[in-house]
Amino acid sequence: MRKKQYLAIAFLLLLIVVQFVYYAIVLPDRVPQHFDAGGAPDSWTTKWESLAIVLIVYLITVVTLVPVVVLAKCLKKHFWLDSLLNLPNKQYWLSPERRNETMRYMHEAILWIAIATLALLIGVMQFVLMGSRENVQHFSVTGFLVVMSVYLAYIAVWCVQFYRRFSLKAQKNNE
Repeated sequence: MRKKQYLAIAFLLLLIVVQFVYYAIVLPDRVPQHFDAGGAPDSWTTKWESLAIVLIVYLITVVTLVPVVVLAKCLKKHFWLDSLLNLPNKQYWLSPERRNETMRYMHEAILWIAIATLALLIGVMQFVLMGSRENVQHFSVTGFLVVMSVYLAYIAVWCVQFYRRFSLKAQKNNE
């Protein structure tokens, strides 16, 4: 499973590079920096300042996600990190006979959250950059809401699955 996840992350990082290069070519020299609630631009900047902000946001996101994913991997080997976990029925799932499987599942689950978060950011940046093109200069509020709704629905499903996986019922089925 992790091979698919790492390929997905590599694909998303490549998509970021393609997105950046594409918009570096097609954006006009003066672009909207901020959009009002209706999607109309109300502040302006240069193309390169705008792209620098986009790049900084991507870098901050990646720099934030990498330690989270690494920490999730470290949970498997370092028992002292168990105190950081907020897990239903924690003692049961972290018992020696279940610990490896629990940590493998948690690492994969956290990788999927990282992938979804990166995909959300790419989608949001796409709408921001599309709205900055010379012939558009309007932010798609509807598109943004769709991307955000899909992300929030994914997070809700992820939370339900996570809770079900570690519930008392799952504990009884494992015995």
